Parts: sequence; C-alpha cells; structure tokens
Amino acid sequence: MVKNGKDSLREYVESLAIAARFVEPADLRGIANGLLAAEPVVDSPFIMVLGDCFCRGEFSVPADFRSGHGVGVQRRAQAAETRRNYSVEVLGERVVRVEEKPANVPNDLCGTGFYFFEPDVFDAIRATPPSKRSGEHETTDVLQTLADSRTLTPLWFDGVYININTPQDLAAVEAA
Repeated sequence: MVKNGKDSLREYVESLAIAARFVEPADLRGIANGLLAAEPVVDSPFIMVLGDCFCRGEFSVPADFRSGHGVGVQRRAQAAETRRNYSVEVLGERVVRVEEKPANVPNDLCGTGFYFFEPDVFDAIRATPPSKRSGEHETTDVLQTLADSRTLTPLWFDGVYININTPQDLAAVEAA
C-alpha cells in the first residue's frame, strides 16, 4: 500500500532479487484496513514495514519465537520520539499495552514501524473497531487487540530508528 510514489517504489522493488507482490486496497481507511487486501495472498508468517521508517541495526528475536505476533520495540527512546510513534508497555516478555502518539509517555519504550505477523492477524483486524482518535483502522489498535487476545512479543531493536515525517527527519537519515 503506497499513497505517494507508488510507481517508483514498484519499479525499484521489482528490480530486486526478491519475491514481492503488490496488492492495493479498493478503499483505504487506515493501514490495518489496507492490509486486508493482502489476505488472499498471505498463507505464512510475514513482516510488515511502514515505508516512512528507516532503521539500521538488528532485532533481537527470542529463541522461542518461532511463530506468533511481534512488534519492533526500541529501548531508551526519547519521549518526543515516542509521542511521534507509539508507546509500548511490556510485562515479562509480552507486550501488554500500546498507545498511538501518547500525550503521556509511560516509559522509554518506543514502538517501531516493523511488525511480525501470522496470517490470523486478519481476524484481529476485523475484530478491531475503527480508532476513536482517527476513525480509521489503525495498526496500533490491532496490536492492542493482539496483546489482549493472543501473545504479542516485543522484538527489541538496537540501532538507529527514524520515523520520517519532516525534512529534519530526512536529514537525520542522510546523516546516519
């Protein structure tokens, strides 16, 4: 799903030596809603990455994480960065709460735009009502549905993570 620059992105991805398939939602009412368009072609675990997110580093994947749902989480995040993304609360090795663009940041854990899903995420999307904040089907709300009804595992990210929203963010990526 791409709103702007779709043709150049498709051209670039098709030039790579990877198996990729493009699907487009008929009606985009949030990223999670748009992800439903991929359901007919997904039959195994997959990774969803938001296109405005830059990272250079590594995710620590628990040894027992062979299947299930996970989300990239950066430790030691600045509160301002978390406010631009989403907060994550972890109990043991399980995500218990997420909040999109929180006014009050509860800790130093920032959720990233990297999601590790099983095909049953589509059931969670359908079970999640539109966001009270935006009226759209937001990924963060689906994460909370997963945290409430299944296990959502934090996959710790160590490195540089930048959610690109401003020219300053782009300059930071270029300097990284």
